[in-house]
Amino acid sequence: MFFVTFNTLNKVHYFGHVENGRMQYTEVGEKMASDILDIQSRYSDIIIDEWVVMPNHVHLIIKIGNGDPSEGTIKPSNRQPLVKGSKRSRLSSTIGNLKSGVKRYANQNQIQFNWNPRFYEHIIRTEDSYQNIKEYIQNNIKKWDDRKS
Repeated sequence: MFFVTFNTLNKVHYFGHVENGRMQYTEVGEKMASDILDIQSRYSDIIIDEWVVMPNHVHLIIKIGNGDPSEGTIKPSNRQPLVKGSKRSRLSSTIGNLKSGVKRYANQNQIQFNWNPRFYEHIIRTEDSYQNIKEYIQNNIKKWDDRKS
């Protein structure tokens, strides 16, 4: 299981703004949220356990393979054997697909938008870590202050 964060270029607030503790999406923010929700219907081996789209970044807990999302480890899928490094490769391609889909949408609709080319990922190894990250994601909007970010 991975905790993933990816940002807009120069942390521009392309996805919307927080108002009264709720995210108010722009058109691009709505596309990002929609694409996250769509991942599980497109990819049978991927589960998005928790996520949030913020004004200038996205957080995900993403599980690749089978198993209980609350477990600190992931059980390999019976349908496709996993080799060393394949989960990280699958993660990179999934994040790349998300980012390119949103960028393509923005371009097709003449909406100014750019991604930071990289993303941050952290392997979630323990139940405590999983619970802390999940809580952080769930509370991210409530703790957002537009003046600081």
